[in-house]
Amino acid sequence: MSSCAAAWDSGSDVGAYAGRGVRIMANNSNGTAAGGALYGLGIFGAWFWFFGQADSFWEFVWAFFQGLLWPAFMVYQVFQVLQ
Repeated sequence: MSSCAAAWDSGSDVGAYAGRGVRIMANNSNGTAAGGALYGLGIFGAWFWFFGQADSFWEFVWAFFQGLLWPAFMVYQVFQVLQ
């Protein structure tokens, strides 16, 4: 058993590994959580809009996928305008 594994099994502090080439990752997930929440609100808003525009069953099915993929449609339309 290597010394790192022995130290890990003995319950030593993670800080002891910081100088041994082991990369300690900080928990900086606050920005991604906010981005996910914003994207989720965008999905619900898009579903509200697209379901309001739908009249038939297949339009409701298409509205579901449009709600999930609205950023791709938006970027595509922006690229069409910029051409």
